Amino acid sequence: MYNHFFGFKERPFKLVPNPAYLFLSKSHQEAMAHLVYAVGAGDGFVELTGEVGTGKTTLCRAFLEHLDQKTEVAFIFNPVLDPEEFIRAIIDEFGIPSEGNTTKELMDTLNNFLIEKKAQGKDVLLLIDEAQNLTRDVLEQIRLISNLETTQSKLLQIVLVGQPELATFLGSHDLRQLSQRITLSCRLQPLTYKETEDYIKHRLSIASGKQITMFSREAVRRVYQYSRGIPRLINIACDRALLTAYGHDQKNISNKIAAIALKELGKRDREKRLDLGVNKKTTAAVACALSATLLIILYAFGIIDVSKRVENQNTQRITVKEASQQAASHQDTKPADKVETESDRNQVPGFESVEPDTRKIQEPNVENMEHESKKMAEFSSGDPEQGAMAEFGLRDFLKIKSHRAFRAEAFKAVMELWDVNADSTMYVEDTVDDFSFFLLAANQNRFAVYRVESDLELIFKLSLPAIMQFHRAEGKIPAYLVLFKIEGEKLSLKNTSTSDVIISSPYELRTHWSGIAYIPWKNYFALTGTIPGDAKGESIITLKLLLKDLGFSDIELSPEYDEETRKAITKIQAGYNLPVDGVVGSMTKIVLYNQKKSLKIPHLGGPVR
Repeated sequence: MYNHFFGFKERPFKLVPNPAYLFLSKSHQEAMAHLVYAVGAGDGFVELTGEVGTGKTTLCRAFLEHLDQKTEVAFIFNPVLDPEEFIRAIIDEFGIPSEGNTTKELMDTLNNFLIEKKAQGKDVLLLIDEAQNLTRDVLEQIRLISNLETTQSKLLQIVLVGQPELATFLGSHDLRQLSQRITLSCRLQPLTYKETEDYIKHRLSIASGKQITMFSREAVRRVYQYSRGIPRLINIACDRALLTAYGHDQKNISNKIAAIALKELGKRDREKRLDLGVNKKTTAAVACALSATLLIILYAFGIIDVSKRVENQNTQRITVKEASQQAASHQDTKPADKVETESDRNQVPGFESVEPDTRKIQEPNVENMEHESKKMAEFSSGDPEQGAMAEFGLRDFLKIKSHRAFRAEAFKAVMELWDVNADSTMYVEDTVDDFSFFLLAANQNRFAVYRVESDLELIFKLSLPAIMQFHRAEGKIPAYLVLFKIEGEKLSLKNTSTSDVIISSPYELRTHWSGIAYIPWKNYFALTGTIPGDAKGESIITLKLLLKDLGFSDIELSPEYDEETRKAITKIQAGYNLPVDGVVGSMTKIVLYNQKKSLKIPHLGGPVR
């Protein structure tokens, strides 16, 4: 199409998982290092997650290409199977001849194969892509497969790759036996703006065979705003931009060309959303027609009394009106504006959004409104001499709809604890995915973010203010509060939208917590990459200087990650009750900085080890 015009050997932004085009961002480097380390160390179970289009499959294919001949691999990329079909797929991938007809016979065949490969000194790896589609029965089968082991080691290593809901699925109570076997978890993150720029240059260079810069800085910024750092969306945007430039006989992608291309993509996205809306309305119309038919039949047979229903509805309308008037003096009208802002998260920057269907809004529940009014009156009737600050329980806070607790305000609150004035920009506020939002917001303020899933004890160990997501009593929009202080069993939370302090016990917090938390942290000494996996010598030397400053005086200053350095790291990890693996990732970096007393770090409270 446009390859000859631009001098490409092939289209640089094709939507195929070609390992030749693999670009290792910081997040991808860490994930690759974790995979390499896990397989090398013989860890039994690894979990890799990432949003749609972040490059999981490409990374996996590149990882598989780098495995040596002593590793046998089965790659399952369509796991929508029942347990027996799943075992057969594994056996077929390994090329094992089998005449088994039952699940037990198939398991025996697989076990014999694994024992044979172990005797030959070979490693066996099962990699499952799109693992979020696995059924509970198949996940139970995977747990049984993971039991295949000798007295000294696992016979099979398993890597589960999937979207973020995989982690949520595995975190459920009935799958705890399986989740407890996962020894290593990592998550691919969207690219930063700088990584997006480098990613575009990288793919153009591979396709052209030389270093070229075709996209202007303004064009890159538009691509980043559209894609939010998701590689697949970057590919779509850049491919359309190249096609647009080709149509305008332009060799470079200017701001104008990018604007035209992304406007076309925005129009396409809007049409898709409108088509989806039409389909939903058609379905609703059919449902209404069926409901009306059913009501006519029921009325004809005297099963329902329409007159009583009308009378009840009129009574309810009067009650709602009266309750609304009573609650007006207590309710603030501003939160409604904020809710509208939160609902705009799905809007792509620079393009129009589809107006919500207000007919779906239900009348408020009378009892809830009256209860909420009483609660608000109680909270507002504090001692005036104590100022605006008030304390009340987490459960009560989450019950009151008018209490705003949005993610942007939570991020601002946690940055204030770090003495940073964080003003969110339009590029961040439009981000749909929470993790991407916090990553981008943190990156703008030169912070990193560590995501915690269902591990409150880990938050306590890291001892940094954490943005925690909570389920509200009613409504789909979650609440985001900052855990900023721990005093024994008393946990203190807040958000910039209110001056109140929310008090909770660990038990109450676990009850309402969604299991997701985000911990912004500062990489003071630029310890880049995972040490020693993909880190440069400069990072290793910086790490050693920090360790010497922390009292490990026997460490030799060299760019090699030696045994003395590993011992120091494992000692610190053991002191914080972290996984003792000698690998310096985000968790270990946080506790290393916690040890440096001269750094002004806001801790949750209590002594830092």
